[in-house]
Amino acid sequence: MGKPVPIFPILVIIILLFAGCAGAPKELPMDPSVVEPPVVFEMPELICVAQEQGIAFVPDLPIDIFHFDSVWFWKIRDTWYWSRTYMGMLYELTEKQVPKKLRKFGDSYRTTLSDCKEYTYDDWYRRVNPRR
Repeated sequence: MGKPVPIFPILVIIILLFAGCAGAPKELPMDPSVVEPPVVFEMPELICVAQEQGIAFVPDLPIDIFHFDSVWFWKIRDTWYWSRTYMGMLYELTEKQVPKKLRKFGDSYRTTLSDCKEYTYDDWYRRVNPRR
């Protein structure tokens, strides 16, 4: 018989996945039926913030994950998704639904940004959520 699977971490992941379902802006779709993107199980160690644009992103990942206007945006290949939480339920977006400022950010942002400031995830989170 194999090792027993710890149930608590699985429950936490399930709760976090469904935590992003409430309170979505009206202009963002909430039809997850066609979404099957990869799942991230760990919070990022670092967050880079493009000061001028006001966009945060997770460095050193094979996919693009951004935080902008209190929403997480994922770009996987040429498809955009959004979520209220970093690990939460992802909803597919059309190109027109992606904020213009984020679309203009460009594909080469990792190498061209000169005003990027790096934070640990915890420090950054405290900055954007000072009341928590």
